[in-house]
Amino acid sequence: MKKFTVIGLSTFGQELAVNLYKMGNEVVVIDRNRDKIQEVSKHVSTAIVADIKSKESLKTLELDNMDGIVVSTGSLANTSILVTLFLKELGAKNIIVKTMDDDHAKILKRVGADQVINPEMDMAQNLAAKLNAPNFLEFVRLSDDYNIVEIAPPYEFHGKTLGQLEMRKKYNVTVIGVRDVITEKFTVTPGPDYVVKDSDVLIVIGTEADLNRLKAEK
Repeated sequence: MKKFTVIGLSTFGQELAVNLYKMGNEVVVIDRNRDKIQEVSKHVSTAIVADIKSKESLKTLELDNMDGIVVSTGSLANTSILVTLFLKELGAKNIIVKTMDDDHAKILKRVGADQVINPEMDMAQNLAAKLNAPNFLEFVRLSDDYNIVEIAPPYEFHGKTLGQLEMRKKYNVTVIGVRDVITEKFTVTPGPDYVVKDSDVLIVIGTEADLNRLKAEK
């Protein structure tokens, strides 16, 4: 069991905390809004009403033994910066902060954030990619260069081995997994002798340009 703290019960923060708890983790949530704390208290391990802008208040919570601390203060940019600075000074590890824009992210990293996230931007990028490439069943952006997609193999792939398909040579992409949609069997890093079936979904990693070339085969 891992231990996480979520500071700030914005919509994102609340959903994250509840889902982490459902996954079997110990989850502590902190917010100064008593109503929000009461609302979520039955769905997390511990719910605490506290002044998150007070370093002394945060110090009493012993946050240095957490596996991760997520700061999600909604549109309150100054609050997230202050909380991040205090957490760093108190020895907290793996500080993850929800950011509003690139400038906000730069400041957060300077004051001690280990990771910054922008869920709205990430969601918009993934949705744009899915709309642009509807043949991709699932799409995950790893970086500006590399993505992972789930793709139903075209008819021409059925009955052939991955070695015969030469996907790395032809498309410069790599199959890192195969999921059979009927049996739900998942094969990690299948070998060149794996025979592609019509019930398979291929999990493929590559650049957007290379993946789009593969998509054109469908």
